[in-house]
Amino acid sequence: MLSGWLIGAGSVIGALALIPRLAGAGYLISMVLFLALLGIAATVFLSDRIPVIPRLRLLVLSTTLIGLGVGLARAAFTIQGIDTVFLIAMLAAAGGALLLELDRDRPFPPPERSGS
Repeated sequence: MLSGWLIGAGSVIGALALIPRLAGAGYLISMVLFLALLGIAATVFLSDRIPVIPRLRLLVLSTTLIGLGVGLARAAFTIQGIDTVFLIAMLAAAGGALLLELDRDRPFPPPERSGS
């Protein structure tokens, strides 16, 4: 599904974009968000090996929206290198989570229509 790819890819790219921030100021927020994003990516890409997590959709939605807020605060609506990559990744992940919550998820690629 499209939302799974958006959430998974956004989480992985967002976690990778946080790596340079793990040593600087505000490292605690970056570390918690880094681990949460890796956990989300694991639930998307390794779903058959992860135990059932209650209210997973709510956890994914809240984590991606918090990450989106952190990305907006760090990028401050200007192009600033890796912070912009993090912001775009969080936009994708939060968009995928919202698609899932609003029940607007579609298969990707769309199925071919029979007859015309």
